[in-house]
Amino acid sequence: MSDYVRSQIFRRLDKKVISLDENTSQQLQKLDFELNKIGVNLNQLSKKMNSFSAYNVGHNDRKLLKQAFQMMMKCLAFLQEQLN
Repeated sequence: MSDYVRSQIFRRLDKKVISLDENTSQQLQKLDFELNKIGVNLNQLSKKMNSFSAYNVGHNDRKLLKQAFQMMMKCLAFLQEQLN
């Protein structure tokens, strides 16, 4: 129990406050929305693949994975840009 309390106290001390302009804030909200959509799509594909032992990844699945990867790379680029 004491380890948990200690970790919570020290974690709070390490937090930094970041101020964002309105444009950046809106972009981060869009980024959050897009990442959530990607997660939902990947979960649906994973469920399909795990539910059917004979399931083969088809053209549409490959297309979905490629789109998800491209969007995640865009999100990463945006976040890296914000850190610089």
